[in-house]
Amino acid sequence: MNALPSFAEVAAALVATVPPVSAPTEITVRSASGRYLAIDLVALTALPAFNHAVMDGYALGAMPPGQFALREASLAGLLPTQAQRIRTGEITPPGAVAVVMRDHAQPSGETITVERASRKTNIRMAGEEAQSGDTLMK
Repeated sequence: MNALPSFAEVAAALVATVPPVSAPTEITVRSASGRYLAIDLVALTALPAFNHAVMDGYALGAMPPGQFALREASLAGLLPTQAQRIRTGEITPPGAVAVVMRDHAQPSGETITVERASRKTNIRMAGEEAQSGDTLMK
């Protein structure tokens, strides 16, 4: 009866079937499946790169509750008395301190009224995930 191979023998046999690691090459993330990092993956810029809404609704210039003048979409500064329609992922205008869901705002002509205060601002801030130079993967 043959004895089972030792762990070292099995490990050596497996290693012998693996091709040697070639020199590191630069590839796109899309084509990286099944590969290994040769060096740390570092953020080239802040992630996310800009403040943006996490839901459809209204960007507000002040925390609710209150009444806000509804303005046209713009990247100009949002005043504390103003609101602007915004979609998920859109850049929030400067001065926006919160995004309120559409269901929590009552539009009436040129204004909206928001009666509920939220515990969250619903804005994902620039650099919230990583800062430029942070190691993302080792």
